[in-house]
Amino acid sequence: MRSASPFFWMFFILFLVVSAGWVSCSGGVSLEENPVLQERLVEQVRSEPQGSTESLDASEGLETKQEPASETILPDTSPERNVVAEEVFEEPVEEASPTEAPGEALPEQPGESTSPTLYRLVVNNGYGGGQYRPGTTAHVWAGFNPYQQLVVGWKGGDGLLKEGKEWHTTLVMPSRDVTLDPIFVKAEGQLQSLSFQGTTYKKPVLALVPSAPKGVILAFHGTGGSNTYLQKLETLYVARVAYQRGYAVVSTDAEEVQAGDLDKNGYIRWHPNIKQANNPDIVDLKKLVPALVNQKVLPQGLPLFALGMSNGGAMAVSVGEALKMKAVVSYCASGRKDVVAVTQTPTMWLMCGKDTNPNVDNSLAQQHYQTLLGRKVPTVYQDNSPSPLYAGRFFRILGVNLPTSTSIAKEIQANKLVDSQGFFSVNSDAFAKHVQGNKSLYPTLTGLSEALQLSVLSQVKIMMADHQMFDDFAGKTVDFFDKYR
Repeated sequence: MRSASPFFWMFFILFLVVSAGWVSCSGGVSLEENPVLQERLVEQVRSEPQGSTESLDASEGLETKQEPASETILPDTSPERNVVAEEVFEEPVEEASPTEAPGEALPEQPGESTSPTLYRLVVNNGYGGGQYRPGTTAHVWAGFNPYQQLVVGWKGGDGLLKEGKEWHTTLVMPSRDVTLDPIFVKAEGQLQSLSFQGTTYKKPVLALVPSAPKGVILAFHGTGGSNTYLQKLETLYVARVAYQRGYAVVSTDAEEVQAGDLDKNGYIRWHPNIKQANNPDIVDLKKLVPALVNQKVLPQGLPLFALGMSNGGAMAVSVGEALKMKAVVSYCASGRKDVVAVTQTPTMWLMCGKDTNPNVDNSLAQQHYQTLLGRKVPTVYQDNSPSPLYAGRFFRILGVNLPTSTSIAKEIQANKLVDSQGFFSVNSDAFAKHVQGNKSLYPTLTGLSEALQLSVLSQVKIMMADHQMFDDFAGKTVDFFDKYR
């Protein structure tokens, strides 16, 4: 009898865990210490203990083990990664209007059209083209290799695009045809593998440093992660946009990555409590940049910024106050109430609009946003909304070519896991369960390596606007830093 594949067991274990009712969004064991695929998958749907005031991070649960880079991250230089195939789905004719987020104005939307007239949207070197009724919302994506290129704008999108500097954005279709062309620049910068001496441990560092940086951004990993958070596709893209705009980006480890579970709560993570006496994370982070200055990696006197995902986002909010930074961005974390009550640091919250982590409360982040508004501290809040599936989505993953991405997208569409507009109609647990129970219906997806299957799941969760680091607001993040530098 033929034995079950590792992918079967991966989804089987996830199904058993969900059925038992004890799963949550992130675990306490670092992936670097846990090479078993099934345990990695369980980690990405586990959550922190009830009653905690700190957000966690599941994003590292979808990554394979990565050793710190000694010199550089090598991009996929295959010519086929720069080829864009035609969209495999039916042309959209109508989509739901977007929801306005606090602090973020959307384009004025025309009234409902009574005319059957459709107008054509052409997206050169990208996706999302089709025929749309006036007043409906269209998603557009640049077709590119994020390891080799950055999107810095769009031709033809003046006054139409909600986020004109992003590789993925939306527009409300006007009563005319529209043609869009993404504007690309080369993605540059090599990750350097460095270290500095903390109070107790020698800490590893990954850094992306331009020749004459105008500021330093500290990037904080989430629960179970490490400094290799900077190597994650979405984080690296944000970092390279920042690098292209003149910023150095630096990532190191939380104290517990070396010390183990200091507070015995079962998790390896940052401690964002700035009132804790001699908090080792705060103490070491105060040493990080001066150490890199002494090593001649950074010039002296640069303004400081921070960003982070989930538990790392909470840490970014705390460090913004503790280190008196110029500005911070929290991805998928509200941060601590006691820190928000006193911080003077401009703070932006970029939240997953459909976050299923039971310990992430988007309404609390909105309350924090309102608190800072009331205290006249510069602040922004925005949700990253769900986005539809398109043929080239999985082409973003190293090791997945365009025909494979297109085939996976067709399998998902054929099995009705997305609606007529391409939005996922199931949550991530249902997606995993369906693939686990119907492997023959997903021959391309289940034929990938275990690591690539997990990367596909990561992209699916981003499209669902679930608890994952995303790079849809890379330009917005750096614009926020620029504004307060």
